[in-house]
This record gives sequence, C-alpha cells and structure tokens, in this order.
Amino acid sequence: MSVLGLLENLEVLKLKEKAFMGKYWEAQDGGFRHLEVLHIGRTDLVSWYALGHHFPRLRRLELKNCEELQDIPSGLADIPTLRLLDLHRTKLAATSAKRIEAKKKQQKDPNAAKFKLSIFPPSE
Repeated sequence: MSVLGLLENLEVLKLKEKAFMGKYWEAQDGGFRHLEVLHIGRTDLVSWYALGHHFPRLRRLELKNCEELQDIPSGLADIPTLRLLDLHRTKLAATSAKRIEAKKKQQKDPNAAKFKLSIFPPSE
C-alpha cells in the first residue's frame, strides 16, 4: 500500500476481490495526499491504523465484505472532506463507524453535517 500511496495523482483507489492482502495496515505519512475515494472489498484485513492527515482529501470510504475488520480508524472522523462511509457486510467494524458518525456530528465544521453513514445489512 505504501507504493500506491506515493502516486501523486491518485484520486480513486478500488481494491476489490482480495487485491489488498494482509491482516494489518498502518497508513504512512505523506501518502494518499490526493485520494478522494477508497474502496476496499473482500479482504482479510483485521486491524487498520490511520489518522486524518493520512487521507486529507478523502470524500468516500467504501468497505465491502471486509468481514474480519475490527475497527475503522477513529482518526478518519477528522477528515473535513469525508462525506460518505459505506459499509456492506462489514459487521465487526459497524460500531466504530457509528463512533465516527457521532464524532462528525459534534464537529462545528458546516461540512460535517453533510456526512452520511450507510451500513448494510442494518444492525439488529
């Protein structure tokens, strides 16, 4: 992932069908500076560490069938441009997604009000 993060003009990254392999991902400083959309699908990722400055322009985060992912990094709530967090069959990370949503709602930034969380299937 660190090599992809160094691509200067990368705005959309879709990692589908186990394109991302590994149980742990720690975002690196200086990478993904222009990334606006990140889609991760069908991965064995369990733990992910990142802060808001690792993805300063991220608008959409889509996690599909990431069934082992325990948490979404809470630091992503600090990204002012983040508008959509979409979880599809990523049940274990739903609680952390709801914490991010709550943190976004507490922010005074007017753009935070535009944030949307989508979880499917809905929790019972």
